[in-house]
Amino acid sequence: MVGFRRDLNIHRGFTLRDISRFYPEQRPSFGELLEPVVDSKYILTPKLWEYLYNYAKHAAKGNGFGFGLVNPENKESIARTLSARYHKDGSEILIDRGWDMATGETDFANEENQAHRPRRLTPRARALWVLKK
Repeated sequence: MVGFRRDLNIHRGFTLRDISRFYPEQRPSFGELLEPVVDSKYILTPKLWEYLYNYAKHAAKGNGFGFGLVNPENKESIARTLSARYHKDGSEILIDRGWDMATGETDFANEENQAHRPRRLTPRARALWVLKK
């Protein structure tokens, strides 16, 4: 969505027809928008991760949306839409930190696997993501 204040008179001649000329030559990958080290407050708590993990099974049956886990190592990764309510639980865009799904299914509380719980986007990454899109 694009909007202009009428009193600034900057909307004259604006068109989206040739917007592709403003696209970057190479789209930044999802991982390039992330900070390499983040505060632990952005890592999901064990309880929240367990809730979302179990809720995803519920969603797989057609009830709800579950969560979106994005692999930052994959250059082709695409995340779900960043919503205004992202700060609530951040479940639509979670950054994979090496969580082993197979181990999670058999032993969710496994200490080694728990150390790789997903994390949320930081405010800085959210701002960069919105600006670079």
